[in-house]
Amino acid sequence: MHIPYRDNPQFNPYEYFKNIIGVTKEGELEVVTFLADRDKVGYLKTKPIHSSQILKEERKDGSAIFEVSIEPNYEFYELMMGMSDKVTTNSSRLNATKIS
Repeated sequence: MHIPYRDNPQFNPYEYFKNIIGVTKEGELEVVTFLADRDKVGYLKTKPIHSSQILKEERKDGSAIFEVSIEPNYEFYELMMGMSDKVTTNSSRLNATKIS
């Protein structure tokens, strides 16, 4: 079955995706801060997890606090859990998630 493409001039992909990581829209916009240990700071400085990421504070021990303004979603939580040995966050949903 062939379904032809139909353009939607009202859809603005930049606006739709600007506050999320990946493609899943699940929540409301919120500011999420996270602490990265010194082994991860350089990586996060050069490869931000989102375009809104800012460096809030660099600490004497080499760790740093970052901030993103996003709609936390499945992709965000997966990304954070993948770095959980090097990054902690203020996201209550992520902190409540158990890795099985």
